[in-house]
Amino acid sequence: MRNSLGLKFQYLVTTLFGLILFRLYMLGIHGPFLVDDTGTILNNQAIQLPNITIDELLQAAFSSQAGPLGRPLAMASFAADYAVGGLRPESFKFTNILIHVAITMLVFFVSRALMARLSLWQGKTANCGWQGPLLITAIWALHPQHVSTVLYAVQRMSQLAMLFVMAAVWVYINLRNRLLAGDARGSAWRAALLLPLLAGALLSKENGALLPVLLLVVEVVFFRFAMPAKMRTARLLLATSLIVPTLALLGYLISLGLGLNSIGSVRDFTPAERMLTEPRLLFTYLVQFAWPDPAGMPFYYDNILASRSLLDPPATLGAIAFWLVLLGAAVACVWRNRAPLFAFAVFWFLGGHLLESTTIPLELGFEHRNYLPAFGLTFGVGAQLWQFAQQPGRGANISKALLIGIPLVLAWPLHERVTAWSSANNFFAHTLNNVPTSARAWGDYSNYLTTQGMLREAIPPLMKASTLNTREAGYLMVVLNLKVNAFGEEPDPALLQDVLTRLKTYPLSAYGHNILSVLMNPLIEGTITPTGKRVLKQLLEAAAGNASLKPGHRKLIGLALVVLAKNSPTH
Repeated sequence: MRNSLGLKFQYLVTTLFGLILFRLYMLGIHGPFLVDDTGTILNNQAIQLPNITIDELLQAAFSSQAGPLGRPLAMASFAADYAVGGLRPESFKFTNILIHVAITMLVFFVSRALMARLSLWQGKTANCGWQGPLLITAIWALHPQHVSTVLYAVQRMSQLAMLFVMAAVWVYINLRNRLLAGDARGSAWRAALLLPLLAGALLSKENGALLPVLLLVVEVVFFRFAMPAKMRTARLLLATSLIVPTLALLGYLISLGLGLNSIGSVRDFTPAERMLTEPRLLFTYLVQFAWPDPAGMPFYYDNILASRSLLDPPATLGAIAFWLVLLGAAVACVWRNRAPLFAFAVFWFLGGHLLESTTIPLELGFEHRNYLPAFGLTFGVGAQLWQFAQQPGRGANISKALLIGIPLVLAWPLHERVTAWSSANNFFAHTLNNVPTSARAWGDYSNYLTTQGMLREAIPPLMKASTLNTREAGYLMVVLNLKVNAFGEEPDPALLQDVLTRLKTYPLSAYGHNILSVLMNPLIEGTITPTGKRVLKQLLEAAAGNASLKPGHRKLIGLALVVLAKNSPTH
């Protein structure tokens, strides 16, 4: 009877926590679309389905060019959001909040299963209670670092990938417990379930490929490939299924790093410089986790100085040394079968960053990259705190203080940051105050003003962005487009020359490629003015000589120049 009441109370408390979490995040539901939301959602006609049929849903699912698999599950979910609420940000953010709550429940189940295993490792009973796992769950779910994942609509991709990964980890822990008990029949369907969960993660975002790596972390730290003597074949299959994919992924990343010599053509940094910079960013993420101050979480990281060498800046060498020491210490802990919480925190965090913080040619930093890796830090810190509170002589007051105090401490900065994301005005006021040197922040602010029809007001932020990033031609191209095509003005010669110089001199960024496509729309639609034709011709001729121009854009520019030549007054 007592156990039944305790179970009901546990479900009541976890449900109440989920509702509080939901309510806190709902304060930010009216925030704006940002950055990649524009191309993936706002301007993506494929997901804007008036009626959802199987054929149309499949078309929407594969309408993204992001990643080799196209992330179809996430894209299909965007189509479903549009069918329910149109292009209102609230529709997409509401779904993200629900997914965050669902992942929070999985974090609780995984934490409870891992703490039970940890208790057995320490020679205690497997019944570790629910308060410790709830503390761990609260730390992860309430951490303000995750706001820029949950309320940034397009990061549904990261959320869904974590949803499937955490479900798979929970299944795997139960599978291993069954195998340790010698129950091969009860293990078969659990092992079979891992494959569709892996597929679901991969089809949400490529981070799903990290599942074998993270399962290997769980195995090495908490199970150590232990198996009954009669199940040697199962042990070999288990080790092979985790180690081989992990080595294959590491081999792929290493080969990618060795072969990526062209990243400098579209970024302001080379592959080597990106690799040197990432340890500094990982340290920044760690500081954000330890000190959850919204002022230290800028969302935009384009103003980060790339590391040019081990001593430029000097923090580069220090960050690399820091992570090497931590990694070496974690390896030593596993080797000696000690300090499993420390080893798990280091391995899971670094393993979770393998794809987005190593050799793949992405931008330097984004907070959503910590959504999955942060669980390692959360579990390591939360479980250690709870074990400290449970030591003999500590008293129940310490446990109560942790269960009440830590969630309250995190709920305040979470509320502050969610409020900053609750409207476009709040978001840009907060962001531009925190990172006034971010060109992307000023560019996005201008884009928001444009969507609101405030075209004149959109120009000063663009000019500000262009002074902060003197290599980027895109901001000034937008200014030219507004002045020539929206206002019917003659272009300022100095402005035009600045744009042409940037197009000829510096690598064309992804943003610059996109703006060039936008500038050609009036020509395609037949609405371009004579002045617009003249300016567009100069821009395209300058861009055509840029070695970084993508093949598809080079072909499109060539066709546009042919059309412009045929329609010129001299013909």
